[in-house]
Amino acid sequence: MRRWPVTSDSATPARATSPSWTTTAWTGARASDTYGITGPWFVTADEIPDPHRLRIRSWVNGELRQDGSTAEMVHSVPEQLAWLTEALTLAPGDILSTGTPLGHGVVQPGDVVRGEIEGLGVIENKVVLDG
Repeated sequence: MRRWPVTSDSATPARATSPSWTTTAWTGARASDTYGITGPWFVTADEIPDPHRLRIRSWVNGELRQDGSTAEMVHSVPEQLAWLTEALTLAPGDILSTGTPLGHGVVQPGDVVRGEIEGLGVIENKVVLDG
């Protein structure tokens, strides 16, 4: 069985409107230099008994926007890895950002986004206008 480190990823500055894996809007929004703040730390797979049943919550300016579970993801992590490795070669240390439950919505400069994944901790970032 393969083991992957697990962490939290804060998708702060942009939110694509299309969840389709084939649209440039979805992939392009996530390719920005300021996208995908990762942390606050990594944990090893043995520290997470079931990565497919972790509670995920996020707040924007203190308002709860998301409250879901990794069990609700449209595509499981093994499915995502299978799809990605059809086109990419993954190496140790690569990070797979899997997405989040519905509800996050648009954020604006000045907003404070707080994300929490059960067993991983909390990450909080202020949205800033790049450029």
